[in-house]
Amino acid sequence: MIKFVNKLIGIYTLNIYTTGKSDCSHTKRATIRDVQEENKYMTFRERAIKSLGIFPQKVPPEMKIEREQKFSDCTGYVISYNLEENERTRSILLKPESASAKTPAARQDNAPANAKSKISAAPHESLQTKLPAVLAIHQHNGEFHLGKAEPAAWDINGKIPQLNPMYAYGRDLVARGYVVLCPDLLCFEERFDPHFGKAQDTSAGASHEIFEFTKRVQHGSSLQAKYLHDMSVAIDILCSLDYVDTSRIGVIGHSLGGQTSLYTTWYDTRVKAGVSSCGFGTMETIINNKINHNKAMYIPGFSVYADTYDILCDIAPRAFAFTSGIKDDIFPIDGVREIEEKAKKQYASLDAPDKLLTHIFNGGHSFDNEAKQKVYSFIDRELK
Repeated sequence: MIKFVNKLIGIYTLNIYTTGKSDCSHTKRATIRDVQEENKYMTFRERAIKSLGIFPQKVPPEMKIEREQKFSDCTGYVISYNLEENERTRSILLKPESASAKTPAARQDNAPANAKSKISAAPHESLQTKLPAVLAIHQHNGEFHLGKAEPAAWDINGKIPQLNPMYAYGRDLVARGYVVLCPDLLCFEERFDPHFGKAQDTSAGASHEIFEFTKRVQHGSSLQAKYLHDMSVAIDILCSLDYVDTSRIGVIGHSLGGQTSLYTTWYDTRVKAGVSSCGFGTMETIINNKINHNKAMYIPGFSVYADTYDILCDIAPRAFAFTSGIKDDIFPIDGVREIEEKAKKQYASLDAPDKLLTHIFNGGHSFDNEAKQKVYSFIDRELK
């Protein structure tokens, strides 16, 4: 028996060395041309969704209020809700003083567990009594111990020595009359896995981020798909609040938050206006300049048929604003200007040039007061 097996192995090995083929030689290997040919028969959105890979399934959120805190300009709530089966998260909800005095009350969600549609509005509520709402997404900056606390300007665990007011855009917007939800992205603040070390250690956070990225790619998904799923659930939460006008939903973020804002605005069409501060450039210039970035930026196969400007152009004619500094080292300005040029042409072609705001300033990777006032006014115009 052993001699017979050895003979078979020898024949198989000889076949490989003499013909260059093995038993799996019949398998067709895809080339770039094959992919491009297949993509010709798909819309851009279909291609991009396919590249993002498998999305998690939605489950009933079962939102709970865990804590309430009164501030001079708003009321803050620590809320928890389900993201997926066996995965629950906590976010900060900020309610302006102009909202009803009652605590957050969710409408009934009768949608199936995998539904992606918005939660139905309470029929007895008058639209005039409701408020616009904004999803405020935090930055990266290699600070994995920070997340929702920064845009909300509220450290709910009392472990963060100092919060940078430059990035408290969630708190800024609640003062302007918006209901604001500030979530943690996976790997940040309360969603950092201590298995990898301490969140204050950038290398530990980077290891966690790489793990979450590679695990999903291995299973036919991507970290960007996970982020989009989680942000869509966050929008579900906003739409479930009986004092939120579901037709006036916005998204804002800086850096990684700005990137996530771009993709969330594109992916979830409930978003009426999106804002990105220093959140993106073209993938071509980023790769050509050998710049490493957050792992959610990388979508398998995306650069075969598209670049970042295609995402923004596909958002049109819905409202979008973005800012970028000409001295931003991680987003080469030539790529940013290419995005600006293509987006302006697309919005103009749809008779909606006023729905796009671009602000390229003489500075670096920041969200200064001038930029904030420009985009806040843009949000006010679109959502109020």
